[in-house]
Amino acid sequence: MKIAYFAPIYFDYLKQRPQHFAELLSKDHEIIYIEPTISLMRYLLKGGTSFKGIDYQISSNLKVVRAGGGCTLHKSLDYFDLLNINSISEYFQLRKYVNDCDIIWTGYPGWYNVISRYKDKKLVYDKMDEDSQIATNYFLKKSLKSKEEKLIRSADLIFVSCQKFFDQIREQHSNVKLLQNGVLVDFADFGCQKLQTESKWKRFGLGQEKNIFGYVGTISHWFDFDVLNIILQADPNNEIVLIGNNVIPEMKHERVHYIAPVKKEQIPGVIEQFDVCLYNFKRNDLLDTINPVKIYEYLALNKPVLAVRSMETSQFEDQLMLYDDPEDVKAILSAGWDYPFRSKEEQKKFIDDNSWENRIRLVEKELNQLQGRI
Repeated sequence: MKIAYFAPIYFDYLKQRPQHFAELLSKDHEIIYIEPTISLMRYLLKGGTSFKGIDYQISSNLKVVRAGGGCTLHKSLDYFDLLNINSISEYFQLRKYVNDCDIIWTGYPGWYNVISRYKDKKLVYDKMDEDSQIATNYFLKKSLKSKEEKLIRSADLIFVSCQKFFDQIREQHSNVKLLQNGVLVDFADFGCQKLQTESKWKRFGLGQEKNIFGYVGTISHWFDFDVLNIILQADPNNEIVLIGNNVIPEMKHERVHYIAPVKKEQIPGVIEQFDVCLYNFKRNDLLDTINPVKIYEYLALNKPVLAVRSMETSQFEDQLMLYDDPEDVKAILSAGWDYPFRSKEEQKKFIDDNSWENRIRLVEKELNQLQGRI
């Protein structure tokens, strides 16, 4: 089976659901991983990665390509593009990769104007985020909302990452499958990475008497700093380590430590240094749409986790220290914390049940049915 994977993120970006699926599917199928186009306009305004096209091989079955953006305007302007002109350049550049594919897969509605030009292809939509709400540009929000409505109507198969999406979309589409996020089956084995033994990383230079509360991921407007303040006030030995891209003003406190993103293979070793892992997101309309990968990774390493209650974290009620309100954190910290799993067997079962490898078995079953192979 050959799949054109119109991805929502660049392949070498922080490894998430799209890259995991692409890599695992490529073991038995040919995958063309198509990265988002960087328009010349965006490049001139923001710099960074070149707007030129790319084409390189990751493995024998996995190729990464990106259309050149020299003739492409910013996606937010698609809102005014009633004739769908902005996608023409991408369509012609990518058709040599897509024409002989069996399936088109997309994880981002912003691709709709391009993929709708390829006729007679089975279409799979993997909804992993509420993109129209995450976007900050008004016209991009409107454009994504409109495209997603068309994408849902056009898709032959829809995967969704959370229960809320499933409940919403099954009223509009007859072939919707709940496919939550996961963790690599050997993720816990990475805990012995060299990173752990390097002196600069060993407990981040903090003493053994310290309680390290740690977070790995992007720090943005969804981050609840009230929880951090409560942790700091609870005990002078509590230290907070935040690892990842920070796009908002830093919290100024002598016991709050910001660390730049680490390589993906170093993440397990970093998490191992935490005494308690954090998932302190704000309660808002987006919270129940997030099936957090970091929760699976924290639990795979059998680390105590302090997490805000949501539809998605509630499924791990017995393994997490859940709070409904920041004030609840005081009582949780007073009670102390323990490991989520009482034995290696429980930990292994959690990993096996929630591994990306297990998720991909469902994907392949559904793709085969879509192709009439079952």
